[in-house]
Amino acid sequence: MPSPHLRLTACTDGRRISRTRFDSDVTPQFMVRHCGFSRSDGAEVMNESLSALSEQAIWRYVTRGTAVWERGEQRVDVPAGSVLATRQPSAGRLRLPDGVVDMIWITVQGGPALNYFDRITQRFGAIHTLPATSDAVRRAEEMVRWARQNTAQSPFAWSERAFQWLSAWHRQLEEQRAPLQRLVRLPPEESRGLLTAVRSVKSFAAQVGYSQSHLTRVMTRTWRETPGKVFRRVRLEEAARRLRDDAQSVAAVAALAGYSSVPAFITAFKGKFGLTPAAYRRSRR
Repeated sequence: MPSPHLRLTACTDGRRISRTRFDSDVTPQFMVRHCGFSRSDGAEVMNESLSALSEQAIWRYVTRGTAVWERGEQRVDVPAGSVLATRQPSAGRLRLPDGVVDMIWITVQGGPALNYFDRITQRFGAIHTLPATSDAVRRAEEMVRWARQNTAQSPFAWSERAFQWLSAWHRQLEEQRAPLQRLVRLPPEESRGLLTAVRSVKSFAAQVGYSQSHLTRVMTRTWRETPGKVFRRVRLEEAARRLRDDAQSVAAVAALAGYSSVPAFITAFKGKFGLTPAAYRRSRR
């Protein structure tokens, strides 16, 4: 599978790094050190504490498969269409499970680039979705293509491209957030379907750009329930629809509803509908 816009071919077998080349000794303020479009088709773990000797930031965009970000006890899936943006070195690990995972990635260095990168991640979180059609993804591909040409370029040209890419990423996230802020103020019947993908109050608050306490106040006024109760109810109602209309297994429905444990899903489902998922499915057919 090629990359979304420029149809770049993913590099494998260690041919992953495209190092930028400069035609002078000047160090650009927005420095792209490496970039690439890589493929992993086997289990692999990337330890962020060993990834860099000096401070840098890495932006990864998953185009196929699902990566897993681990930090301490925290474990978060990063599916296709998602960005993982982290500082290196760090205490985290990127785990690539068995199966093909394709990623566009860029590492940046330099005070201005790192400061801008930090502002974006502090505002929107380290993990978030980004359309493959977005200008940010297109510009990231262009930098990979430019680096693959292996031709020395002006450091100022690289700095300009890096700033334009960071700006496009920032702009896209700002545009995505505005509809979410309107969403939390809509009545339940108008917004329920859009909330089925919400996995936690914390992650949704980061996407909207609110603190958890402010999100709780806003949604409780509108929904007369806390966000946690709203999200659980909406996910269980969507799970009931899947059990009625789809042929997916109970385990698959549980996973789509955000439950890592099937027994926990069964208990929650029975608490709401009075039947186990299997019994509910039989009763509706």
